Amino acid sequence: MLLIRSLIFSAVFYINTAVFLILGSWLLFAPRSWAMAGLKAHARASLFWMRLICGTSLEVRGLEHLPDRPFLIASKHQSAW
Repeated sequence: MLLIRSLIFSAVFYINTAVFLILGSWLLFAPRSWAMAGLKAHARASLFWMRLICGTSLEVRGLEHLPDRPFLIASKHQSAW
């Protein structure tokens, strides 16, 4: 069952990405804030599909430790997320 859900999610993820690329390509000529909003929408859609198909959720910890000034996060990760 895990393999089937993973394959379904992979297919849906790539279709979702292709749709966002095609419909959002005009954002290359829009203000940067609009392009960032498009990327954020893609991430949210991908997380929605992951939650729906795989039953997986995203948890962010330690937001209270972030400084108020600009900074760079170099985090460890095991995937595109």
